[in-house]
Amino acid sequence: MGSVLITGANGMLGRRLTAQVLEAGTLAGPDGKQTVVDAVVAADVAEPPVKLSDARLTYRVGDISDPDFVSDIVDSEVTSVFHLAGVVSGAAERDFDLGQRVNVDGMTYLLEILRSLGTAPRFVFTSSLAVYGGDLPARLTDGQRLTPQTSYGMQKAMGEFLVAEYTPPRLGSTAVRYGCRPSRSGPARPTRRRAASFPRSYGSRWLAVRTPALSMKLCGRPFFRQAGAWKTCCGHTSCQLMPGVGTGR
Repeated sequence: MGSVLITGANGMLGRRLTAQVLEAGTLAGPDGKQTVVDAVVAADVAEPPVKLSDARLTYRVGDISDPDFVSDIVDSEVTSVFHLAGVVSGAAERDFDLGQRVNVDGMTYLLEILRSLGTAPRFVFTSSLAVYGGDLPARLTDGQRLTPQTSYGMQKAMGEFLVAEYTPPRLGSTAVRYGCRPSRSGPARPTRRRAASFPRSYGSRWLAVRTPALSMKLCGRPFFRQAGAWKTCCGHTSCQLMPGVGTGR
């Protein structure tokens, strides 16, 4: 039995992911084996417009940059964490302090509390193609340099390095770089939506993620699958390219 924590649960991805975790009923645990999900904590800064009805689900409202709130939402029995909470590009550019506090400090609080459990729960973090900056090639690889040109991109890059630092034995961590439409409220994110494949090697197997925009119904599934993928990820990187998945913000 295990519990799942989803931050940023009110967003498009968070809502889909929450529903899919509940529907699946199991999730790969720290040991790689399927674990029955007996509790899901859906946390966000505001109440959800529509709440799912499920005895296993608990909604929590608070600020991810508040250490007390973060400590309160982390169950000692948590086996998987999906960290989707964050300040998006436009807001991060307008308010540097807010972006740093939520995107960097809040994530650090969460990682530290999870590390203190000593159980190495699985941790999936949504990064962004904004970590690259500038024009992108038609085909991205894990060797693409990180050259963020916005505060948002820099904060996401810092999050990726934190994920790398907290990888096993501390946590089973994966950072997923997603792509989305340019923000209407601030500088456009440096993304490119093309019908190209972005292969990622897992030992002797290859996972090809294609970039045509996924439907809202499907967009939560790739993140859901990452909880079972990190253990077999080859090489030193803990980041995976998934540029066809976006928030649409």
